[in-house]
Amino acid sequence: MASNAVDVGNGITVVLATSTFHETFQLLSIKPPGFAREFLPTTHMGTDITPATGVVGTMTKIASDHVEITPMQMTGHFNPDLLPPFIMAATTGETVTITFLGPDDLAGATWIFTGGLSSFDPDEFQIGEVMKVNLEFTPTAGVTIAADA
Repeated sequence: MASNAVDVGNGITVVLATSTFHETFQLLSIKPPGFAREFLPTTHMGTDITPATGVVGTMTKIASDHVEITPMQMTGHFNPDLLPPFIMAATTGETVTITFLGPDDLAGATWIFTGGLSSFDPDEFQIGEVMKVNLEFTPTAGVTIAADA
């Protein structure tokens, strides 16, 4: 059941429908897809003028039908001696499922979208530091969000 408790980021999993992560890949951070909608001005020359208030017209806006979905970004461990931490089987996109751990330590909400790998960017490798890679998946369709059951 959904809870009002604030969760921590432990236990998040990412599953790709047809591709795989290498067994040494450990998810360190994730930024799920975001959403943005533009509001367009609709004020025009025929907008009512209210001289008593000194306001010339009323600024009005309408929400655009277009919702932009920003890419999902992840950081994980990288071992250059092995295959990349995943193998992208699909070139046109595949189903990506993010499962969040609920406050009861059971599987919580899921975010599901179709998308593809748009960026594979290893961090700078430094002496004595764990090597990391940044991945970006770009959604090609909307994100379906299912709350914790």
